[in-house]
Amino acid sequence: MNLQDKDTLISFTSEGGRLEGLGMKKDSEAETALFVPELEGLTLFLDKEKLDLRKNLYTMGFEQLKYTFASQDLEIQDLSFQPREDRQTFRKNNAYSFEIYTARIKALNLIRFDLNGFLNDGAVSIAKMQLDSLDFEIFRDKTKPFNTSLKKNLLNQKMVALDFPFSVDTVSVSRAYLAYTELVEDGKDPLVVDFSDLELKITNLTSMTEGLPDSQPLELELIGKLDRAIPVDVQIRMPYNSSTFTVTGRTEGTSNFANLNKTVLPAIGLQFKSGSLDGLRFDMRGTPTSLAGNLTLRYHDLDLELFKDNKEQAKTLAWAANTLLKSSNPKPNGNIIVGEIRTERVPYKGLGNYLWKAVQSGIINSLNPLGKRSVVKTKK
Repeated sequence: MNLQDKDTLISFTSEGGRLEGLGMKKDSEAETALFVPELEGLTLFLDKEKLDLRKNLYTMGFEQLKYTFASQDLEIQDLSFQPREDRQTFRKNNAYSFEIYTARIKALNLIRFDLNGFLNDGAVSIAKMQLDSLDFEIFRDKTKPFNTSLKKNLLNQKMVALDFPFSVDTVSVSRAYLAYTELVEDGKDPLVVDFSDLELKITNLTSMTEGLPDSQPLELELIGKLDRAIPVDVQIRMPYNSSTFTVTGRTEGTSNFANLNKTVLPAIGLQFKSGSLDGLRFDMRGTPTSLAGNLTLRYHDLDLELFKDNKEQAKTLAWAANTLLKSSNPKPNGNIIVGEIRTERVPYKGLGNYLWKAVQSGIINSLNPLGKRSVVKTKK
């Protein structure tokens, strides 16, 4: 409770809990010895808990929690984090472009979580964090301006900036679903990107980075299906004490280009009328300010349409694209077009936007007959 304006900041409800296996032992063999708690066999159970973060318009809670002191394992069932209000309320409470998050996790397990170190010293030390059946949704409202005074750090920079010891050897996310919706203008179709059958692995997530060599970077690997149809594999290596990082990615198998329309049409005004995607590969090297690299887009029987506000210009561009663009890559002679990746980072936007803009530049340069690209000739 904020006593000054009598406004509730946080409210908490609990259905209770229990302790099992708590013992007592003497602290010495002396006659004057005191009895102290014996925690080796202790297990803590908490039942349903709910926390309302009223100022942030969110609520979070779980159905059950169990912490075993002997193994230092923490298990949480049915964890949720969701908005308490609708989108219009968020709009009223935000002067700038904002995001709304909704997350549900069937099971969260922290393996070898040092609870004593956390309670006594504020240090977080976890051997492995396992998230099973994560359902994560992000809604971005861009009908309001961005706060351009913000500067968002990349993930490795955020870890370096932490002012307390934090270490998670491995984060493992399995059977997850991620949906991102971006509304640019009221009344128009939003940009929608989703990943299903998502597996995510993060290694070496730490704030204790002094002296760490580049051979021990923060690493992320994401495997899933883009728009429920296209298998994607992305790997990111971010050294803690270097200004550069690398990103590689690929898609596997053959899929219909039309599956990408809900993603690329609102973003770059490009619609695939027909054609098959036979694979995409990219590799890039970047800094906190820019990304550069190459992207190879393999396809056949491609037919596309460009959309612009100026209809006459759109017709001209579409005619030029379909007249000059080859319907397949590689070409019949085996030569393959490689698009250039090059983008500058917008400092008040996050890593996801940064990587997407880089890949987008490679796709445009691959498909645009006048784009920045090279031709790799087949050796005969």
